[in-house]
Amino acid sequence: MKLGEVLVKEGLITKEHLMLALERQVIFGGRIGTNIVELGILTEDEFTKFLSRHLKIPVAEPSQLMTVFFSLTKYILLDSVTAFSY
Repeated sequence: MKLGEVLVKEGLITKEHLMLALERQVIFGGRIGTNIVELGILTEDEFTKFLSRHLKIPVAEPSQLMTVFFSLTKYILLDSVTAFSY
């Protein structure tokens, strides 16, 4: 079952919402979830929580990502940072 169909089945969006997002996807491209969020049908948070349930993976909160980022900075070589600086 396609992602948009699952959203309709779970009652998170209507069939009309799905059709609108699919039409927008044909015109502008992108993923169906991105189009649903950009149209304001679901918030990014609502869509993220849906994906988490659907894919059975936990949501990574922004604060958790920053912790990972800072813990990895000690492994980045100064030469690498300098090479990619503008």
